[in-house]
Formats: sequence, structure tokens, C-alpha cells
Amino acid sequence: MAYDFIHVEIPSAQLQRAARFYQSVFGWKMNYVEEADYMLFETGGNINGAFYHSPQHTGRQGVVVYVEVESIADTLAQINQNGGATVVPQTPVDQMGSFALFADPDGNVLGIWEGGNA
Repeated sequence: MAYDFIHVEIPSAQLQRAARFYQSVFGWKMNYVEEADYMLFETGGNINGAFYHSPQHTGRQGVVVYVEVESIADTLAQINQNGGATVVPQTPVDQMGSFALFADPDGNVLGIWEGGNA
């Protein structure tokens, strides 16, 4: 399996403002998911993403990119054995799959995604 970047999350204090900005500048298509307070965007390319409502993370944690993996549990074990750390444990997302966040040895936060009914 190739471990590709598949999703990008950008924190935003105001989702509608972020949507207007990126739509105006880059022409991205937006889709607001009200129950999750989450603004999905389509770039027209291979990697899409979303704005997540999190004023406390804007400008600090920054953008979170996700890597698709076969097993979050196995990947987190490898991350922790190699000097990284689990930031958010495996968390299911409806019927789509699961995600987790980890920090690399430098403290950079990235996400991992396991598709399916994980």
C-alpha cells in the first residue's frame, strides 16, 4: 500500500469567512456539514479537505494533513515505538472510517485515516 496524503484540515475561527476566502482566491467548491460544524472543500485536484471550527488552533497547530493507512492501531504502535506520540486516539467517523492524530518527534501534528467501517 502506498501511504499517500489524502486529506487536509485547516483550522478556522469563522468557517464561512474561510470558505469565502478560498473560494474567491482558488475557486474551491464548498460543502458545509452542519451536524459536524465542518466545511468540506474540493480543490479540483487529487487532495481535498475541510475547514474545522477551532479558534484555539488557528495560527498555532496549523494545517493538519492526513495519511491513509491500512491499520490505525498498527500505525500508532509504530509511531510510538519510533519516538512519536499519539495526540488523539483512533476515533470513528460515522460509517466512513476512523482517524487519529499523532505528533512526530519534532512535535508536528499529522493525521492518519483508515477507511471503511473501522
